[in-house]
Amino acid sequence: MTPRTIDSFGGIYHDAEPVEDPTTEQSADLYNRHSEDTAQMSRTTDKMVVRFPTSAAAPGAVTPSAGQSHKGTATGDRPTVAKVNTGLYDVTFAATFTDPLGAVENVGFTFSSGRISSLSTAGFVQTTTAANVIHAAVFNAGGTLSDLGGGVTIEVDAK
Repeated sequence: MTPRTIDSFGGIYHDAEPVEDPTTEQSADLYNRHSEDTAQMSRTTDKMVVRFPTSAAAPGAVTPSAGQSHKGTATGDRPTVAKVNTGLYDVTFAATFTDPLGAVENVGFTFSSGRISSLSTAGFVQTTTAANVIHAAVFNAGGTLSDLGGGVTIEVDAK
């Protein structure tokens, strides 16, 4: 999840010999383009998005209802969500994960945003990031921290 540059993929390559069979060989120019496009996407795409319901209960764990990240989309790839106080939720990812190639990836976010996913409940969500944690504050339409009665879906994403 660390933003990459083309140097992360070994820098710019040059063909030592001409490509003889483009169906089984890849030119350096094609690889360089692929590497640069991949690096650009690692710097700009959302690294995660998660949905969870607000909770009217006392502070404690909240089960995310859906999620996607660069790590994956399985239930085990989702972050933990904790209600820390009325209207305040922490979305926490593991600080690292091992990708399918065996490389350990650090998880850290710079930007985040949130929103209420409802056509019938008015309010807004503000977020901040701290390494692998997104802090989400849920407000009702009047601007007061609120759990919106519980069971209202919140979406949070981060880069």
